[in-house]
Amino acid sequence: MQTHVFSVSQMESELERFQQQNLLLELNIDELHQKLKASESETLRERQKVRFLNSKVCMVDHFLVIAFCGLRMMHIMQFNFLT
Repeated sequence: MQTHVFSVSQMESELERFQQQNLLLELNIDELHQKLKASESETLRERQKVRFLNSKVCMVDHFLVIAFCGLRMMHIMQFNFLT
């Protein structure tokens, strides 16, 4: 069985290396969290825009139906008046 003998300075340098890697990983995680929050905010804004535009399209559609029905009624009334 082999035994590994490490000096204190080797272990300290290895610990420092791990700590640096850990810090870099934490910074990367923080950056990814910020990007995720920004993406979620943008997605929410886009969904709100789509809902707003859908409601406007629906309103215009209803207006056109009402206008068409009104014109049709005017045409029928005019036809009845002439006959």
